[in-house]
Amino acid sequence: MLKAGGLFFYRWLRRPLRVGSVLPSSRIFGRSVASYVCDVIEPQGYVIDVGAGTGSFSRALLNGGLSPNRLVLIEKDSTLASFLRKHFPHLTLWQDDAANVRRLISHHRIAPVNFILSGLPLPSIPWRKRYRILLTIRRSLQDGGFYGQLSYLPFLCIGGKLLQRIGLKVTGRVFAFWNVPPGSVWILTACPPVARKTRES
Repeated sequence: MLKAGGLFFYRWLRRPLRVGSVLPSSRIFGRSVASYVCDVIEPQGYVIDVGAGTGSFSRALLNGGLSPNRLVLIEKDSTLASFLRKHFPHLTLWQDDAANVRRLISHHRIAPVNFILSGLPLPSIPWRKRYRILLTIRRSLQDGGFYGQLSYLPFLCIGGKLLQRIGLKVTGRVFAFWNVPPGSVWILTACPPVARKTRES
């Protein structure tokens, strides 16, 4: 079986719009993200790694001290899911669509979910599905929970008004200049949604 870097590049060549990068996130990037996550979650809180890829962030979270019993992986791609099963046999893996994350959490009675970490390539996901994914992620978190979104763009490709309506606000950023390519994990905190303003009659 291919190593993580070769497998990731191979999947990117076959489906460039479904894989967010040509290479997995670097160990340094992973450690920085894991440090942030482990600092903010509750001792008994769960972390969900959505679009787990080859498990670079999951490995960093485990190395950072997160209990394997508190980490759940979601990966839709069958080849990547097989890779994860081989290299992380002790972790819970759901091979499913990210849009089903809330249903999966409810079905498996995973609670409380403190942090949802997403490696999904949001810019290449159609707008309607992107909205559904964001909404189900928000509904999977209690107020004060965290959502981290990986991005290789210099900005977060989610509008501020949409975030307000869903109930998310940007509260931080973990940036890795030396990653290939340079990337960020934008940190969003779950908060009460802001109702859309209506015109006065």
